[in-house]
Amino acid sequence: MSLFNADTKLFYFDDAVQNKVSGLNSDDLTFRAFRVSANDNGILTATEADGQVHTFNAAAAGAVVFLSAAGSNEPLAEQAATLWTSAGLTPPPVVNASSGRGAELTRSILSTVNAQLESELQATATEAISLDRQIAVLREEVENLKMQLVKKRLEERFTGTLPILAYENDASGSTVELSNTRSAKQMLPFAGSLIVGLAIQLAQTPDFSNGYLRASLVAREDGKTLCQWQIREKPAHDLIALSIEEPIAHKYRYIDLVLEWMGTDVSAVSLKLAESKGDPEGYLKLSDDTDLSKPLMLKVWTGNSFSHAEMSDWVFQPTAIEELGRALLARPISDSVLASAKVTIEREFNFRLFNIDDSGLMLHPTLHGPSVADFDPKWTRPVNGFSAEIVNPHEEAPKVSFNMVISEEELSGEDVIAVTEGQDIDGAVAAGWKNMIGGTRGAIELHLDKPQQISRCYLLTKVDGDSVSHAHVRFRKLSLLI
Repeated sequence: MSLFNADTKLFYFDDAVQNKVSGLNSDDLTFRAFRVSANDNGILTATEADGQVHTFNAAAAGAVVFLSAAGSNEPLAEQAATLWTSAGLTPPPVVNASSGRGAELTRSILSTVNAQLESELQATATEAISLDRQIAVLREEVENLKMQLVKKRLEERFTGTLPILAYENDASGSTVELSNTRSAKQMLPFAGSLIVGLAIQLAQTPDFSNGYLRASLVAREDGKTLCQWQIREKPAHDLIALSIEEPIAHKYRYIDLVLEWMGTDVSAVSLKLAESKGDPEGYLKLSDDTDLSKPLMLKVWTGNSFSHAEMSDWVFQPTAIEELGRALLARPISDSVLASAKVTIEREFNFRLFNIDDSGLMLHPTLHGPSVADFDPKWTRPVNGFSAEIVNPHEEAPKVSFNMVISEEELSGEDVIAVTEGQDIDGAVAAGWKNMIGGTRGAIELHLDKPQQISRCYLLTKVDGDSVSHAHVRFRKLSLLI
């Protein structure tokens, strides 16, 4: 049995104290009593009431009290106290046991022990506060390092490339007016960590002499304002360009664009609206609860970052926009057996793409039917099929279904969906719908009866239920089977 544990320990240095110690009521105080003596070699030993002998060679943990009486062996007590001093600790308090026994002695010991415990509690609380502060500082450092890593990865990934116009909707002919009593917000169609710029289409230029337009990007997760702009001057064109020069952290996936007129005009800003794509989550929401059932006319750029001045050049150069508008992505298929294959996702299909990176492609279903993403594998030889790993990463996501189609010819989005429903279209084959719940992984494969050449591959998702919250599905390791 170890002498030095967390029990309350009473060390006494005079045989005369033993009777007083043994007279303590164990119901009032839990303790272990040791009579301290020196053996023939001068080494201190501590003997318990049951005869067990322990070498006294280290400072004891927990509450410790020295008991002494008239005529006690002071050299032994000093030698014992030196153990605490050598360890950098305050030696235990001394209780005079010669003045009484029983209840009086118990109260004296209890008072001494309580004082030690209170001191230890205060020291522990102080240390806990200090550790909490250190944790807060470390967390801030980690977040800063993450942001630096994100920026570095973005720079590495898009070195030598240009920002991509990844989203642009069609005008509906409708407009909406904002004022100092009517603000608006709309969820953006991409994760915040991907966006490097966006542009808002004006229907009529506001009078900036009476106020200014404030635009903010606000995280839905915690309501934090991630970026904010103040537009105080008349733009050169009917587009207000907003550049994001510092990357937004990956944890902010759902971002609202909030627009407010900070001025005195009753009706100051007129914005163009786009055609509805049947996705209520992307509709413009007004502070007065007016239901427009339409989104803002927006342009969204992803990829490499650019400054506000550079963005103006991008926004107002139609040839550049036309060139970039043909595709959302061009990159090698991740982990594919086809090292030279390229993926090109066409813009005209109805889908919400949340992430494009080396870990896969994220496709988000809607409440109004399957979402479809199309790409050209750039492969001219016959293949035996197509495969992918699937991740439904969010634990709170509803059950989602996924499918894939390959075709010898390019198909419209409607024809792709028709193939998945069993319609016979020459040269087009579907893998069949599979589903999974949130927070799980799976795989899908499409095997052909005989090898065939393919021109297009299609990925599809749809939701089972009345919610699409967190339902983004990641397709990973896209591979042609050859």
